Amino acid sequence: MSMVLWIIEEGLEGDNSTPDLWALYHFNKELDKICVETGVSKLTTFHDNSVMAAEFDEEMEPELSNASELLASLTKVRDVVVNGGVQFVLAGVDRTSDVLHDLDDSIRVASDCKSKGKRVRLSVIP
Repeated sequence: MSMVLWIIEEGLEGDNSTPDLWALYHFNKELDKICVETGVSKLTTFHDNSVMAAEFDEEMEPELSNASELLASLTKVRDVVVNGGVQFVLAGVDRTSDVLHDLDDSIRVASDCKSKGKRVRLSVIP
């Protein structure tokens, strides 16, 4: 099963989300390590597992997160990746640009949600 993330504004469904954020999901351990090292909340703490639960016939309310807190973590991680020379490699291929693309998409949505006073879902999609 290939997993991805969608970042979704409160009150909207997944159809209105950004493209699949596969790199953010695939490299979640490495990204969380950066979060811990820089003192921001881990990105995985924002994961909404309600879609995954539904796949197993379980009911779970969507987990909404504070857009400002998510934005702080995303921005800090992006700064480290850009300025710290961090690389993300998958099967011998440098995927750092994919991680940055996913971070940029997520930052855009989280920033928009913050300005609207909306919460956000970082949904795990199977």
